[in-house]
Amino acid sequence: MSTTAIDFSVDSTLSKHSSREALDRYYVELMKENASVNLVSRETSRDDFNRLCAESLLPLETLPERIGNYLDIGAGGGIPAVPLMQSGRISGKCVLVERTRKKAASLQRIVNAIQLPGETVNRTFEELSLRDRFDLITLRYVKLDRTLLGKIIPLLSANGRFVYYSNTEIRSEKLNSELYGFADPVEGILKHFTVFRTK
Repeated sequence: MSTTAIDFSVDSTLSKHSSREALDRYYVELMKENASVNLVSRETSRDDFNRLCAESLLPLETLPERIGNYLDIGAGGGIPAVPLMQSGRISGKCVLVERTRKKAASLQRIVNAIQLPGETVNRTFEELSLRDRFDLITLRYVKLDRTLLGKIIPLLSANGRFVYYSNTEIRSEKLNSELYGFADPVEGILKHFTVFRTK
């Protein structure tokens, strides 16, 4: 699959899709919870945090302007879910799946503290029986395999998008896919995300 290059700047991505105030609130609550639960590396600086949030928001450049229901799998400390919810682009139900009990509880406290509508579900994705269909599904910290993709496909709405924050050789006859590449401004390495959409 060919790669579509996409421009990436931390500052411009954050200013376009978020606000300093929203990010400040998230950062404060994340660091508070991270003192007792390992949500992100203890070495995470504010610059690291900003870069993670910007990378989370970058796929919005490729997605429809309005997004209804949203599902994040392996939500951890809220990357990419919280920045995406703060963007104002998501108007429907937000479901954040995190299998580790302490992480799920911490994330729900973060979401509540910054007054976002997300519901954190403390289960493995495979255990869930979801009736809703989702315009956007994201996966960042869980490795994608064919079995997992097979469980994701039925949950996508008619115009749904599934964003996998990496490169993958896995494909499906039921989905179109496009690979995007961008340069990490600090490390100078090429990073990728893959957007699957229903045919």
